[in-house]
Amino acid sequence: MKTVGIIGGFGPETTAKFLMLLISLWQKKNQNTRPEILLWNAPVDNKIEQEFILTGKNARKLLPLVISGARKLEAGGADFLVLPCNSLHIFMKNIRTSVGIPVLSIVEETTKFVAGKKIGRVGLLGTKATIKSGIFNSRLRKHHISVLVPEAGEQTSLNAVIHNLVRGRKTNRDAREVIRLVKRMAKDGTRNIILACTDLQLLALKQKRANLIDTLEVLAKATVEKMGEQ
Repeated sequence: MKTVGIIGGFGPETTAKFLMLLISLWQKKNQNTRPEILLWNAPVDNKIEQEFILTGKNARKLLPLVISGARKLEAGGADFLVLPCNSLHIFMKNIRTSVGIPVLSIVEETTKFVAGKKIGRVGLLGTKATIKSGIFNSRLRKHHISVLVPEAGEQTSLNAVIHNLVRGRKTNRDAREVIRLVKRMAKDGTRNIILACTDLQLLALKQKRANLIDTLEVLAKATVEKMGEQ
């Protein structure tokens, strides 16, 4: 069994759900044991996090924090690392070069999943930082998968929803806002939509117009597979 190190705290509830999902998925395959997991929760400054989510700015102020956590997990005995936050994958190259152990990418694993399903077009819902960086778009297009992103006003509303979730606020109004966006994308012919923000799965997004691809679940399954390697 390999030991996974989780760079967590972006946001806390999603990190906790990811931890429990790993344990659940692991025990479905290995009923007699529990997985070996190290978790580091980032001491994030609320104002920096808020500006990053709402505007995409201040990203560089978060990088030293993430690298510090990665190194602590490596020193603690982790065999590989995961980061259950799409937005901070804009720093994946920096994180990988800062440690001497592998780092699974939620972007790479989700792209692999979508390509394996032979999907030709997807919608992408995430923070402004994720969308603007193009980290998903560039990889998906290499597999000839076209990408639909929210319009400017929709993105502003989505950023606000995500910020609420990170701060521990879940409302029916926010769920309806995301569902409205999903339905608009589905109406435009996009039936598969990537939840490229792991916090979005905290909402009850009940609808029948589109298939929602949960990046948190994709990463969790890939993590369990790697944990099982000899």
